[in-house]
Amino acid sequence: MSKRERKKEKLKRMVAEATEFINKKPEIEPYKFKLLPHELKNHGPAEHHPDPRKYTAPIDTIKKKGNLIERNKMFDNCFKNRVITNVNVTGLEEKSDILDTIIPKIIVDECVASDKLLEKIQEQGYHIWYLGKGLPDEEIFKIVEEQKAILVTEDEEFHNKMLDDKLTHDPIFVIRNTENVMDNVGVIKRHMRRFEEKH
Repeated sequence: MSKRERKKEKLKRMVAEATEFINKKPEIEPYKFKLLPHELKNHGPAEHHPDPRKYTAPIDTIKKKGNLIERNKMFDNCFKNRVITNVNVTGLEEKSDILDTIIPKIIVDECVASDKLLEKIQEQGYHIWYLGKGLPDEEIFKIVEEQKAILVTEDEEFHNKMLDDKLTHDPIFVIRNTENVMDNVGVIKRHMRRFEEKH
C-alpha cells in the first residue's frame, strides 16, 4: 500500500470514528427527587437528609455585627443620597449606630443558612442573626417583626405568607446554592441597597 493510500485509509477511519461518536446517544442518569431543605421540617433532622452536604444550617444561634469598613461606606452612601442629613460624626462605631436606625438587620432562615453565607453577608456590612435549628415558622415570624428585620429564606410558602401579612419589610427569597454562595449574597445586597437611597 502506497503512502497516499495509507493516508486515505487513516482519514476514513478517523471520519468513521467521529461519525460514531456524534451519533452515539449519551447515557442520561434518571433524576432522583430529593426533599427540599424547607420540607425537612416535617422529616426529621438534617443528618437523615439523603444528601446532608446540601443541608448546612448551624445548630446554635449566631449573631454577627456587620463589617465596620463596609458600614462606613454605607453611611457615606446614605449621606450622599440625603438619607442621613445634619449629622456630624467621624467614628466608625458612631456611624454604625446611626445606620442601625436606617438599615435593618438580616435574619437568615434555617433552610438557607450556612456558616459561609452568614460570614459573607456580615462581610458586606450587614448585621445578621441566625436563630438556630428547629424554630417554628410562627416564632421566626414574631421575632422578624419585633426586630423590624428582613428575613432571608428559600421557603416559598413562608416567604409568601410574610408578604401577605405585610411585615415592616418584605422578605428576601433566594435559591439554595451550595456551589457559589456569592450569587445569593448578590441578591441580598441588591435588595438591601434600597435602604441607602431616598424614597
